[in-house]
Amino acid sequence: MKKVILLLFLSVIVAGCSISPEESEYNPNVVQIQEFEGVMDRVYDSVLDLSEYSDAIVIGNICDSESFVTKNGIIWTKETIEVIDVLKGKDISNRINVYCMGGQATVSEYIDSFSSSMQAVKQDQYKAFNKQDYIKQLHGERELGVTGDNELYFLRSTDTFGESVNSYETVGVHLGIFKAGGIDTYVQNTIELNTKSDLNATDSNANKATDSN
Repeated sequence: MKKVILLLFLSVIVAGCSISPEESEYNPNVVQIQEFEGVMDRVYDSVLDLSEYSDAIVIGNICDSESFVTKNGIIWTKETIEVIDVLKGKDISNRINVYCMGGQATVSEYIDSFSSSMQAVKQDQYKAFNKQDYIKQLHGERELGVTGDNELYFLRSTDTFGESVNSYETVGVHLGIFKAGGIDTYVQNTIELNTKSDLNATDSNANKATDSN
């Protein structure tokens, strides 16, 4: 009798100390990459086109970034940029928010962005994955920027995301972003842009970045 009680007591202790799969530490993985062709390539076919439709052209470093999902699974990334140089535009703050299409979100966040009727479909579609895993969206093969990256941006002002000051989105989605490639040189896939020679038609009265404080 004592042996049975002891075994029951030990089983209670083990059950109380056990950790469910949901509570255990989990390292999320990118389980799907959704790539979108560069539809804007047919709209902006030159650097001068990008410049013409830009309210601002700036060079800056990414200080922070955060992805989020809008309706029907469209992922955006908000990049906080420390502005180093202003090539076009006036009264540009020394720190701005740039919204870029693309980024990554959890499977749970992605599914929740759809209507109730579509959520059931998506739940079934992604049932093999952990809800904490990631879905990544890329536009025109542009990889996500990371903190410390130095980039050149063609921007238009936006208040789409509830911010009316120091808020921009890239012109032409991925086309409006060039990564540092050398002295005065920025690249995007096979395109190389020289800030001294290729942007000579931009606003010559551009102001330096101003302190947002």
